[in-house]
Amino acid sequence: DWYFDRVEPVTDTAGIALTTRSFDTFFNGFGSIFITIAVFFFAFSTLITWAYYGEVSMYSLFKSKRAVLIYKWVYALLILIGATQSLDVVINFSDAMIGLLVIPNTIALLMLHPKVWEWTKEYFAKLKAGELKVYK
Repeated sequence: DWYFDRVEPVTDTAGIALTTRSFDTFFNGFGSIFITIAVFFFAFSTLITWAYYGEVSMYSLFKSKRAVLIYKWVYALLILIGATQSLDVVINFSDAMIGLLVIPNTIALLMLHPKVWEWTKEYFAKLKAGELKVYK
């Protein structure tokens, strides 16, 4: 049997607002505080981590402190631009850039394939010969 418990308006909520409302439903008042603090620390740690990874990558690629400085300026500019855009624009841009990482990763996989195949054959040969310790 079907019955109506209550009638409530439905709002179009997504993303962080949906998460906050969900927490507030079960932990009244706590959800908005907890989610705000958690998202702040997640975003801040992500900014620091990506800045570090980018600096190390730029130095590894170009062996130049000038390239690292240019990266820092571009990174800071993109932070300012991202802070003024809507969440959809930022997420779509981030997803597109991360998606483009498929290109250099695929090139690296193709270039390293012979070495990985060689290491795999060596590993299984040593395993078959009993030269490796196997923990069970």
